[in-house]
Amino acid sequence: MSVNESPDKEAPEKLPPEIAAVLAKEAKVEPFVSAARDQAILAAAHAELELPEPGILRPQFGPGRWLAIAAAITLCFTIIYRSNQKFSEPAPANAMDFNGDDTVDILDVMLLAQRIEANDDIPAAGDVNQDGAIDQADVDAFASNLVRLDEPI
Repeated sequence: MSVNESPDKEAPEKLPPEIAAVLAKEAKVEPFVSAARDQAILAAAHAELELPEPGILRPQFGPGRWLAIAAAITLCFTIIYRSNQKFSEPAPANAMDFNGDDTVDILDVMLLAQRIEANDDIPAAGDVNQDGAIDQADVDAFASNLVRLDEPI
């Protein structure tokens, strides 16, 4: 043993030249897989991974799925469109519109007069002159205000 060699380390063994030659020859030989075995392995992999066979096209979406996608897109656009619209509040009903046609006119005066004459329930807006009583004076004031030229009710 020399001074530089450690007693713990042993020198690597060398293979006999015959074995080294056989191993070198075997290492250069490529493995051979027959075409039938290759197709069987490929088919098994496709079955395991649930892939379509080569050359077979399988549609990704059926008609039902396309319909659902179209409906979802339509719904999204509708929601976006509606959210961008300004919704106007309905105009507050005029208390003097007794017949509910959204117009204060002579027909409302006539309806007020009929309700007073029939002693029907009349809303507080019927007290046009605000004297605390709903009577013919309110009908006259209503008609007078309605035909005023400056600014009617």
